[in-house]
Amino acid sequence: MPYKIIGEDKKEYGPVELEEIHEWIKEGRADGTTRIRLESDEDWRTASEYPEFAEVLGLAGPRETRQPPPPTLLPFAVFLNLCCCPPLGLAATIFAAFALAKYSSGDWAGSTEAAAKAWQWCWYSIALGIPFQILFAYWQFKMGGLPLEGLP
Repeated sequence: MPYKIIGEDKKEYGPVELEEIHEWIKEGRADGTTRIRLESDEDWRTASEYPEFAEVLGLAGPRETRQPPPPTLLPFAVFLNLCCCPPLGLAATIFAAFALAKYSSGDWAGSTEAAAKAWQWCWYSIALGIPFQILFAYWQFKMGGLPLEGLP
């Protein structure tokens, strides 16, 4: 689509193609206040009013597709916090919450990093929590309670 443009010298130029106007904007020869119209139109508008110039003017970022959220570990981390190993489960819960917060703010890379750390702390909680729970159950059932009976 050819356009007509009014330069800083108030002269009309054109018809010019979209790519050439993009180059002029990049070179600083045109900006968002430059008057432009399609060759077939009668009305002049500023360049910032045309969506085809928004990206090159810096009014809109490049179109990006939103990444899917990383797997949510929050319920699993809370379960580990309550039932397996509370200190390590708490760390997993915190990182899982960070992952959700970072994703909702648009930081997909930070979200996946926090989700990976949450997985790591979940595994630590399982690896240390299960043997601890087995040892605790052994003391409870075989030894008649924790070995703290003689303490004041």
